[in-house]
Amino acid sequence: MYAEKGIRVNGIVPGAVATNIRSSMTGMSDLGTARARIAQSVIPKVGTADDIGKVAVFLASEDSDFVNGTIIVADSGCTSAF
Repeated sequence: MYAEKGIRVNGIVPGAVATNIRSSMTGMSDLGTARARIAQSVIPKVGTADDIGKVAVFLASEDSDFVNGTIIVADSGCTSAF
Protein backbone atom coordinates (compact mmCIF):
# COMPACT_ATOMS: atom_id res chain seq x y z
CA MET A 1 0.00 0.00 0.00
CA TYR A 2 3.03 2.30 0.34
CA ALA A 3 4.91 1.15 -2.77
CA GLU A 4 3.43 3.97 -4.84
CA LYS A 5 5.04 6.40 -2.39
CA GLY A 6 8.44 4.76 -2.81
CA ILE A 7 8.32 3.10 0.60
CA ARG A 8 9.56 -0.48 0.81
CA VAL A 9 9.01 -2.74 3.80
CA ASN A 10 11.39 -5.61 4.51
CA GLY A 11 12.53 -7.44 7.61
CA ILE A 12 15.68 -9.03 8.95
CA VAL A 13 15.57 -12.24 10.97
CA PRO A 14 18.93 -12.58 12.71
CA GLY A 15 20.18 -15.93 13.88
CA ALA A 16 22.82 -16.59 16.51
CA VAL A 17 24.59 -13.30 17.17
CA ALA A 18 27.34 -12.84 19.75
CA THR A 19 25.77 -10.82 22.56
CA ASN A 20 25.62 -10.99 26.33
CA ILE A 21 21.96 -12.12 26.38
CA ARG A 22 22.74 -15.63 27.68
CA SER A 23 24.07 -14.20 30.91
CA SER A 24 20.57 -12.95 31.74
CA MET A 25 18.71 -16.15 30.80
CA THR A 26 17.50 -18.36 33.64
CA GLY A 27 15.34 -21.46 33.89
CA MET A 28 16.13 -22.66 30.38
CA SER A 29 14.55 -25.94 29.25
CA ASP A 30 16.97 -28.85 28.88
CA LEU A 31 15.04 -29.99 25.79
CA GLY A 32 15.20 -26.55 24.22
CA THR A 33 18.89 -26.20 25.01
CA ALA A 34 19.61 -29.62 23.45
CA ARG A 35 17.72 -28.67 20.28
CA ALA A 36 19.59 -25.38 20.07
CA ARG A 37 22.93 -27.23 20.30
CA ILE A 38 21.96 -29.33 17.27
CA ALA A 39 21.36 -26.19 15.21
CA GLN A 40 24.50 -24.52 16.53
CA SER A 41 26.58 -27.52 15.48
CA VAL A 42 25.81 -26.93 11.79
CA ILE A 43 26.38 -23.19 11.55
CA PRO A 44 29.83 -22.17 10.40
CA LYS A 45 30.03 -19.18 12.74
CA VAL A 46 28.17 -17.06 15.25
CA GLY A 47 27.27 -13.70 13.77
CA THR A 48 28.23 -10.26 14.94
CA ALA A 49 26.29 -7.03 15.13
CA ASP A 50 28.28 -5.95 12.05
CA ASP A 51 27.01 -8.98 10.11
CA ILE A 52 23.40 -7.97 10.74
CA GLY A 53 24.26 -4.32 10.16
CA LYS A 54 25.53 -5.14 6.67
CA VAL A 55 22.15 -6.63 5.81
CA ALA A 56 20.43 -3.50 7.13
CA VAL A 57 22.75 -1.26 5.11
CA PHE A 58 22.00 -3.32 1.99
CA LEU A 59 18.25 -2.93 2.53
CA ALA A 60 18.67 0.82 3.01
CA SER A 61 20.77 1.17 -0.13
CA GLU A 62 19.78 1.63 -3.76
CA ASP A 63 21.20 -1.86 -4.41
CA SER A 64 17.99 -3.26 -2.89
CA ASP A 65 15.55 -1.06 -4.81
CA PHE A 66 13.86 -4.17 -6.27
CA VAL A 67 13.49 -5.88 -2.87
CA ASN A 68 10.12 -5.26 -1.23
CA GLY A 69 7.85 -7.15 1.14
CA THR A 70 10.34 -9.82 2.07
CA ILE A 71 12.16 -11.20 5.07
CA ILE A 72 15.91 -11.79 4.89
CA VAL A 73 17.12 -14.56 7.19
CA ALA A 74 20.68 -13.75 8.29
CA ASP A 75 21.59 -16.78 10.36
CA SER A 76 24.57 -18.45 8.67
CA GLY A 77 22.33 -21.41 7.84
CA CYS A 78 21.06 -22.05 11.38
CA THR A 79 17.40 -22.51 10.38
CA SER A 80 18.39 -25.15 7.84
CA ALA A 81 18.92 -27.52 10.80
CA PHE A 82 15.21 -27.56 11.61
